[in-house]
Amino acid sequence: MHNSPTINHYPTIKIDKENASLVRQGQVHLHKNQIPKQHDIPKGSLVRLTDTYDDFLGIATYSPHNPTAIRIVSKQDQIINVSFFIKVLQKAHTLRKQLFDLPYYRLCNS
Repeated sequence: MHNSPTINHYPTIKIDKENASLVRQGQVHLHKNQIPKQHDIPKGSLVRLTDTYDDFLGIATYSPHNPTAIRIVSKQDQIINVSFFIKVLQKAHTLRKQLFDLPYYRLCNS
């Protein structure tokens, strides 16, 4: 098993080769029919997403009743906390200040 900051922190969802390939190509959402049913993971949980060989793919939110059951939050193996969101939002704000003259923009999407 790989040494990782999230290995014991978040439950793991393993996805098949085809869907793992989609994630590696940049897809950040998976529909509930693209992942195995998870009976022991509460809705709204953060999860580690791996392929069938336990290779890390990302950290995601899990919502089994939503058609989009997986939304990848990070492709880095890290703990998701307040400082993670502060860094991401600061980076988004800096980029938007460079791209737009006026502060009339969406800072982040869902």
